[in-house]
Amino acid sequence: MNHIIPKLLRLLDKKNVDYYLISSSDEFLNEYVSEQDKRLKWITNFSGSNGMALISKDEKFFFTDGRYLLQSKKEINKCFKIIDINKTSFAKFLEKKLKNKKILLNTKTFTKDFIIKSMRHASLSNNKLIHEKKNLVDKIWKRKQIDIKKLFFLDQRIAGQTSAQKLKKINDLNIGRRVLVITSPEAVCWLLNIRGYDIDHTPLVMSRVIIKKNRIQLFIDKKKLPLNYKKKININVTTFDINDFEKKLSSLSDERIYAENQISFYFYNILKKKNKDIVFGYDYCKLLKSQKNKIEIKNSHKAHLYDGIALTNFFYWLEKSRKKKSLTEYIVANKLEEFRKKNDDYFSSSFPTIAATGANASNIHYIPNEKSSILRDNQL
Repeated sequence: MNHIIPKLLRLLDKKNVDYYLISSSDEFLNEYVSEQDKRLKWITNFSGSNGMALISKDEKFFFTDGRYLLQSKKEINKCFKIIDINKTSFAKFLEKKLKNKKILLNTKTFTKDFIIKSMRHASLSNNKLIHEKKNLVDKIWKRKQIDIKKLFFLDQRIAGQTSAQKLKKINDLNIGRRVLVITSPEAVCWLLNIRGYDIDHTPLVMSRVIIKKNRIQLFIDKKKLPLNYKKKININVTTFDINDFEKKLSSLSDERIYAENQISFYFYNILKKKNKDIVFGYDYCKLLKSQKNKIEIKNSHKAHLYDGIALTNFFYWLEKSRKKKSLTEYIVANKLEEFRKKNDDYFSSSFPTIAATGANASNIHYIPNEKSSILRDNQL
């Protein structure tokens, strides 16, 4: 990191701006992101799921919540001043701590509400937020190319509803018969009953959709589509490259639009410039997704039962093995995963196992590694 920040600052100086703001999120506003989107981690070494760094030549600030305060102190450079966003919001910080500053950021990685609030408070101290057209970090970070894997479809025995049934429910909620702009991969995957391998521990496929009545425009990396995908999707879907989404949004100038509140400020700005009749509200997909059908409830019970069996086997193993002097947090975490994998329906863990002992137990989202602590008597 010692050589990374100076490189970033040199680029910043060429842009004639004072600060650079970067978050842990990606352009799909995911909390958990793929390795090639962990730009904040590459710059600061922070491995948590919620953080922001505000960097200038003279000052460096790091914002996170209570879950990651201890972790950030251990992971990031001492040159950063760590701020608890539950006590001091970023918007208030801009108003109270900075004056007459230009701040460069990628508005694709922040929600519209966050940026609107930040801009309002920033203006009170004559600060200005500026969108970066090309990502500065990507100019200095040679990211590894990730293998593209094909998406897959959920069976009816798991999803409980077809995409056609889900689309009908969405249209019932869409009373104003507006064009629906859905930018969240979570919502798209629920609607189309698709899953993938784009992020560890979360089987999402990076995608977006625009819905016009019973017609769906799907924006996705087409290399991820299996050969038989048209037969699997039982509704009218036209596929576009994921990079065409922005251009498609710009073409909706004569449409009546409904978009989710959690849209990025970048896409919000495009829609507001091109369209005067737009409503923001709950994502209909996420709203319906939260209402589980009978098959989903049944499968949830089944999943918890199998996980309970895995945990019972694990606890028994731990009792029998705990006196071994070589037992570490890392070995324990892997053993639990081993028991879970014995279930034929196992896909992945929902997040890395938090196996911590001693001082590590105070780190809320602690993840063990091969050099992790050995389990000792009289330690929690």
